[in-house]
Amino acid sequence: VRTRYYLRFGVADEPGVLGRLMTILGAHQVSIAQVVQDTSGGATGPVWVIVLTHEAREGEVRAALSEIDKLPVVREKARLIRIAS
Repeated sequence: VRTRYYLRFGVADEPGVLGRLMTILGAHQVSIAQVVQDTSGGATGPVWVIVLTHEAREGEVRAALSEIDKLPVVREKARLIRIAS
């Protein structure tokens, strides 16, 4: 399946985390359309990183998410929603 995706990551609020997420997505040929970071989780909760992608192959997206979910900074596994065009 080739479509756009909504991705949500719950991660630690540490320097370099956003760069690591985007690097892994890029390595899997997933191009980013928009990124929003929501810090409303406070000091104890995760920081939510929301990513909207350009069209990408689902296999590549899922491979990237599998790699990202193994990072030590991940507080909640990634969520994926297809965006119908």
